[in-house]
Amino acid sequence: MNTIELFALSQVSPATAKVYGVQMRSYAEWLKRERKVSKPEKATTADVLSYKMSLSLLAPATQARIVETVRAFHRWAVSAGIAKHDPAVSVRPPRAIRDKAPTFLTLEETRRLLDTVDESARHARRDRAILYTLSHGLRVAEVCALDVGDVIPPKDGGLAALSIRGKGSKARAVPLGGPAYQAITAYLRAARRLVFALLLLAVREAAKGSEAARQWVYSAEAAHWADLVGLERWPLRSDVWAGIDATWRDRTFTTE
Repeated sequence: MNTIELFALSQVSPATAKVYGVQMRSYAEWLKRERKVSKPEKATTADVLSYKMSLSLLAPATQARIVETVRAFHRWAVSAGIAKHDPAVSVRPPRAIRDKAPTFLTLEETRRLLDTVDESARHARRDRAILYTLSHGLRVAEVCALDVGDVIPPKDGGLAALSIRGKGSKARAVPLGGPAYQAITAYLRAARRLVFALLLLAVREAAKGSEAARQWVYSAEAAHWADLVGLERWPLRSDVWAGIDATWRDRTFTTE
């Protein structure tokens, strides 16, 4: 495994790891072709500055993202003991981007965006939950990385929250307003019902002799879904389902 792959694997977000991998491979290829540098961790400050100049025809925002990836790689290489010096420590992204104030949706614009969700649509609960999380300041990659256990229910009259693992492996808790928590838990309840139904269907098909269903029932993916809906013993025989009453199933789908 080379240093680019190790660097990508060190990222918390799978989406960030994928983007970093693509950008770093492009950087490494350019170093070999233009600067005769065999490995990116051997680059000098002159190499990094020259690479930055080669990006000048790209949009400023794209330049900034690529430069920040290169800077992150060299910081990581030093911290991991792969390189002794950081050649990119003095290299900065385009000033126009660094000094540009971020823009946000107003409260009214956010409400109008939430109102665009078609409640009769198949994925209405999912879409509403996603929009609420984004409206609380989460990055797209952070929303994609959310797990069921990251939803923290309210306690003692306080607010619910989301446990977020962001850039640089930094963790933070984002308080959720009442409507946002209701939207997220409504989506989770619906998703759990669907998962439970799929598990039940797979067990029934396996009991009928379906080899594909039997293999899936014993797969790691099925075990993950079973854990999601709170099944402590998996896989279950088809006759065991008869002992799971409706009350237990309803209790499984709560988020408290």
